[in-house]
Amino acid sequence: MSGSQASVALIRHFAEALSFTAKGPPGTGGEAMVNVDLKAGGAETRPELRLRLKIEVSGQYAVDIIYCGVFELTGMPADALPRLLRIEAPALLFPFARQLAADAVRDAGFGALALAAVDFARLYESRNGAAPPPAGLRFVTPPGQVRQLFPSHLYHAPLGADLALERACLDLAASDQAGREWARANAYRGYTSYASVRDLAGRDPAFAELAALLDGHVAAFAGAAEFDMRGKRLALDTIWVNVMEEGGIHTSHIHPHSAVSGTYYVTTPPGAAAICFEDPRAGLMMSAPSRTPEARPENRGFVQVRPQAGSLLLWESWLRHGVEMQHGGSPRISISFNYRIEEVR
Repeated sequence: MSGSQASVALIRHFAEALSFTAKGPPGTGGEAMVNVDLKAGGAETRPELRLRLKIEVSGQYAVDIIYCGVFELTGMPADALPRLLRIEAPALLFPFARQLAADAVRDAGFGALALAAVDFARLYESRNGAAPPPAGLRFVTPPGQVRQLFPSHLYHAPLGADLALERACLDLAASDQAGREWARANAYRGYTSYASVRDLAGRDPAFAELAALLDGHVAAFAGAAEFDMRGKRLALDTIWVNVMEEGGIHTSHIHPHSAVSGTYYVTTPPGAAAICFEDPRAGLMMSAPSRTPEARPENRGFVQVRPQAGSLLLWESWLRHGVEMQHGGSPRISISFNYRIEEVR
């Protein structure tokens, strides 16, 4: 059988495992030491390859990634398999594994990972002797790489503090006559200080402590989103209390004139309403197909988040969001806020 008749299709490729271990504070990068391991299995006409990369930058971090590919072979001569599984196939998988490793390094706050391509033919020769000659393999449906463009960042973290905020919120709701009147006039089921209290941090030490803790998380969010903050800073602009009772709802909205918005969840009893984020491109998707029920969150038009008490959510203020209807007898208590960008003087 002629080698030119042999064809190879990569029908599935995916990350099986990925781990990142910090060994020191974030630095500006360094020379990466790479160890490569290959394991093949599966059926003769549908082999599976596991490419494992162990990457380490001395004193900074280590990344361990296993990236797999499933291949379908047509007319493949037996003597062509070693070259396919040890040279050609891993060369196809390597860029995907390298990109995932680079993303993990970046997301952990370390300098960019500069990793040269692996010469798998030379690697084969160093381990097994002379590399098999090219066998005229024809790769059909070469793999494509899906990139995520224009992401909507959502930061989710435990606040890491024990704040006596429930009583402070309920005391404010009881004493703020203007806020209660605004809630009644605007059919808000419960209480909000959004339109009445402008000095929340000065009302109770618990609010002041919360405001101080938020700054660090907002700075981390700005770093993850790669905001250019040279000569600027994010400053707390407004902060308000929400006590949502049964039947309460907050329709979809954005926060104009702000850069980062968020909510800290004080009390989330059974039946607490979820916050729902909307794809900001919705108005432009004239003929967009619906997504499958199993679609990943980044591919959905709406994403529900049911945070637990003590958790913090941050997002960019242009991201449309709303709160679904509240159920249950106990109120859902949260504290929302906006940050603006200001010049550093």
